[in-house]
Amino acid sequence: MGNKKKSLRDLVGEITQEGKVITFAQYVRGLSGSEAIYREPDFFRKILTTALQSGESDYLDVQEILSPIVTEVLLDTVQVDHKAYISIVEAVITAYDRMAAGSKSLY
Repeated sequence: MGNKKKSLRDLVGEITQEGKVITFAQYVRGLSGSEAIYREPDFFRKILTTALQSGESDYLDVQEILSPIVTEVLLDTVQVDHKAYISIVEAVITAYDRMAAGSKSLY
């Protein structure tokens, strides 16, 4: 049998809180401001590296899984690590400029 790469959805799985299934975004928002996201580095880093390495992420993966993690890191770095914050914003500017330069061909 072949080695199938895990998708982001496989890594995240189903999350329950107080007996109810919640979205990954709800789970991450619940960690906001508590630094708990950094107490599970193997889990969150695995999600980020899988997204980077697999090349198979889609719009929903980004919206539902990556965006909540990136948002939390951005909110934390703006308060705690200005150098990391600047790096993130610079990467966003680079991506934004690329998208803006090619926007006429996108739609």
